[in-house]
Amino acid sequence: MDSGNRGGAPASLVFVLFFFVQALISAALHQNPSARPRPTLPSSGGGGINSNSVLVALLDSHYTELAELVEKALLLQTLEDAVGRHNLTVFAPRNDALDRGIDPEFKRFLLEPRNLPSLQTLILFHVLPARVGSLSWPRSSSPLPLPTLSGEPLHLSLSPGSAMRVGGAAVLHPDAIVRPDGVIHGIERLLVPAPSRRASTAAAASP
Repeated sequence: MDSGNRGGAPASLVFVLFFFVQALISAALHQNPSARPRPTLPSSGGGGINSNSVLVALLDSHYTELAELVEKALLLQTLEDAVGRHNLTVFAPRNDALDRGIDPEFKRFLLEPRNLPSLQTLILFHVLPARVGSLSWPRSSSPLPLPTLSGEPLHLSLSPGSAMRVGGAAVLHPDAIVRPDGVIHGIERLLVPAPSRRASTAAAASP
């Protein structure tokens, strides 16, 4: 008499079903990167950042590659502090520009733990500690240098055809995301500050 197993599934069948479900979840995440958990802001003693903040909008936007780099650079708290002090302007490269549009060796250099300062400098080079929307964009073809959170200046200009440019890159989506404390512009490619480029060159030249 096998009364202990009556009315229930055999243990072996339960294990098979468990691993089958796990495999389906893993495959779904691999095929759909947007299903992966997105970076979240660290909780702060002051109750956290406003849900309508430009920083929250960035982390929840389709600029997922930049949002992931912000997390890898350990800059979430730094940016939360910055947006608490003043408006921000963020220049967000297209996902494909970060995924396939940069040199693989340079990307590998940036993601090495020992090169964290270079990655942080590069990310902060995409952020101005002031609000510069399309209506307040410089109207001159001569590049206007503005300070970034990295300490390196970023040059804004207007092309003869009235197209917005930043650091030599085209602004593809002006005012892509607008929030009370800042604005995000979509740009065509990654902006690389001189210190990050020099550090990468020096690392490549060293034995």
